[in-house]
Amino acid sequence: MPIILFIIVTVVASLSAKEISYRQLLLSATANSYQLKIRKSDELIERMRLERLYADYYPNISLSYNSEYNKNLAGMTSGVESVGEDVISSTTHWQNSLSLNLNYELYNFGVREKNIGIAKEEVQVKKLLSCIEQKELFQNILERYSNASKAFMQKEMQKKLLEFRKELFFLKKRLYSAGQYSKIDLGDEAINIIDIERDLENSLMLYQENITELSKLSHVDIDMQRDQLLPITKNESLPKPIYDNSPLARKLKHQIKQKKEEIVMQRRSVLPTISLYSKYYLYGSDPKNLHDATASLESRSWNAGIALRLNLFEGFKYDADLKRLKYELKRLEEEKELSRREFDYRTDTTYFRLKHLNELEEKESALLKETNEKVTMMRRLRKEQQVDSTSALQANIEALQRKLNLELERIEISKEFALLEILQSGEEDCNQL
Repeated sequence: MPIILFIIVTVVASLSAKEISYRQLLLSATANSYQLKIRKSDELIERMRLERLYADYYPNISLSYNSEYNKNLAGMTSGVESVGEDVISSTTHWQNSLSLNLNYELYNFGVREKNIGIAKEEVQVKKLLSCIEQKELFQNILERYSNASKAFMQKEMQKKLLEFRKELFFLKKRLYSAGQYSKIDLGDEAINIIDIERDLENSLMLYQENITELSKLSHVDIDMQRDQLLPITKNESLPKPIYDNSPLARKLKHQIKQKKEEIVMQRRSVLPTISLYSKYYLYGSDPKNLHDATASLESRSWNAGIALRLNLFEGFKYDADLKRLKYELKRLEEEKELSRREFDYRTDTTYFRLKHLNELEEKESALLKETNEKVTMMRRLRKEQQVDSTSALQANIEALQRKLNLELERIEISKEFALLEILQSGEEDCNQL
């Protein structure tokens, strides 16, 4: 019965274990990342601000109603006087007014259109910021995924290496007991075992740390004990990344255009604005009764006119704002050149690393092949008792270390190809990597 239970538990555990790919984590992060959701909200906010600016093309129409009790405190009879919008009565009056108002800006030398153009550029900037945020998120996931894969590989290889080292230690201990091995060399072998155990603990800690961070970034719960990370698939047919196609370059391009629009708008702000206004006015009053005052409401006047507004002096704010905008434009242009330089440098560095890693992989593959042939020969010689057990174990340890180096280099090569894919992706590739 215990055997059956053990088999059932083992089968259930194996069924619950899952293989997790790098692409799967990217898709989950794209769908669930709060960072990307915040960026998307920023874009929607800017779109609503743009919609708000389109309202300036329409006139403002308002309806006003006032009901007022007016008491003359001078105690003199002087009729009814009007000063601006204020009505002063000589006696106590209930006063009511109803007015329909219209205001419309006829012409402002393109300032309204510039405002809308700036808002459109800001929408594009927010959209590209979301794309840049996604690429940074993908790079973080790639780094953690690669580190976790390397830590897992080191952990597994070090377990096997520890077994070989322990077996080698016991063999040498027996040789020491027989007087065929020195105590110093035996102590060195014991130190090697301790070093491997320490490295094994470090690899396990690094694996757990990177898996935890991967789970946080991707919103995928990864079981450290059962789940397995699949190798990153290489895409070796990628075109070389071009800076001008990158979301960062396009974002800066939109910001530079936006700043130029702001400079033009600032220059036009000193020009006059021409507006149309109109008002239809109803008024009623009664010295004593509110109801009679309301009932006496009747048309009293209407007007229509054109207003011209020109700012003559604003305390030198115009010059200061114009200089500030020019400095901001210069800063954006310098930032674009800096980002271009960093992008090109990073791309060239990635290609250089790939070339170097491919050369190392070829050499390591050749060394591993030679070492495996050596292990095979050692096994054959051991059967014929022409070499001792320690030499055969040393050959196995060397082969294991060669294999670990080769696997780590392959993981690093896959990582560099994946990084190139992220660098190569443009705005149209966002949410599709």
